[in-house]
Amino acid sequence: MGETERRTPAAEQMGERGQWKNKVEFLLAMAGNIVGLGNVWRFPYLCYKNGGGAFLLPYLLFAITCGVPLFVLDTCIGQYTKESVATCWRRVCPLAEGIGHTGCLIALYSCICYNIILAWALFYLVSSLSMEIQWNSCANLWNTVNCVELTSNKINWTVNKTQLNFTTSAVTEFWEHRVLAISTGIEVLGNVNWEILLCLLATWIICYFCIWKGVKSTGKAVYFTAVFPYVMMLILLIRSLTLPGAMYGVKYYLYPQPSRLADPQVWIDAAMQIFFSYSLGAGSLTVLGSYNPYKNNCYRQSIWLCVVNSCTSFIAGFVVFSVLGFMAQQLGADVEDVADSGADRLYSVIEDMCGERPSLFFRFCWRYFTPLMCLGFFIFYMVRHQPLRYNRVYVYPDWAYVLGWLCSTSSLVLILAWGLLKLYTHSGTLKQAPPTNVSLHVLT
Repeated sequence: MGETERRTPAAEQMGERGQWKNKVEFLLAMAGNIVGLGNVWRFPYLCYKNGGGAFLLPYLLFAITCGVPLFVLDTCIGQYTKESVATCWRRVCPLAEGIGHTGCLIALYSCICYNIILAWALFYLVSSLSMEIQWNSCANLWNTVNCVELTSNKINWTVNKTQLNFTTSAVTEFWEHRVLAISTGIEVLGNVNWEILLCLLATWIICYFCIWKGVKSTGKAVYFTAVFPYVMMLILLIRSLTLPGAMYGVKYYLYPQPSRLADPQVWIDAAMQIFFSYSLGAGSLTVLGSYNPYKNNCYRQSIWLCVVNSCTSFIAGFVVFSVLGFMAQQLGADVEDVADSGADRLYSVIEDMCGERPSLFFRFCWRYFTPLMCLGFFIFYMVRHQPLRYNRVYVYPDWAYVLGWLCSTSSLVLILAWGLLKLYTHSGTLKQAPPTNVSLHVLT
């Protein structure tokens, strides 16, 4: 940073903590963080499920009023404090320090989940190197008598919906019986799948070496991890759109059904998709933003990253549903059957960092509209909540639901508990903030 730049006490430690070598590293790291399964599969499925093109209305509404404002806020807090998510809120509002620790807890849950998914992907990659693709054939030990080969040229597989209920594709059986080795219930653990376990170990080792030298190693890794998925998506897009039946799938993806907008679940799904795909509240945006120079215009960059995220989601839908259209044509089934097989001081800080003051719209969202939208979404979600089922059939035992609720509420409990602990240990009144070494105490 230049000598004329304003420096916070935390910024004095940048020589030890490091920062992005250039803006490209930051943008690629952010893009790699927010673009994932939420874009490639979850958005296309929710779009199809909730009214096709009509789903874009609630999606864009939540993106504009909640997604973009919170994305900018998370990134700016990190860039201002130059600290990790665990400690940055101590500098902003000590009473809300639990938010930072909650971000670490959510990151732990996310890492466990995503590394398992990466292990599956690595297993598929290794399996694809064999002379014959195992998920194309029904002649494997894990296949059942109901297996159907989608690529078979010998038999014309034309089945009605009744027949489809008793047949499964070779792809599905490879996934359920070979990769997952699904048992009869969650209480039945089964045997250890050593191949998947080794793949999981490999993914954790790869992740470690991507971050072991901090921002220096991460800045180099993102040139591959963020760009390669887009290269693959472009290749898959071209290939999938040329498959027979591709347009049949695209029609199901985008065909608008305005009547679906009357269902509150559609709006709940739109809000959940924004929070999930934008990585809001998880702490990762704050951490990545903390390695920026103080004068970096993260305000404008964040807006463009949100646009890239949503556009990626929309394009990924063509890839996914083109393939589903092909599979449906091969099976003689409907696409739906195949698809069913988840503040004033702050404003001045942002203006000083970015060279421009946040718009009136952002200030209004941060103060009033976004919190109200989040509260409304939470109430609707609790009212409309239904117990989770696997494949809409398997009902989990009661203890599994209790465990799920404990994991879901652990982050909220941590925020409240930390705030109460601060109030108990602080000798002043509620209006008296605990002392910090920066002047930014509150967001209003």
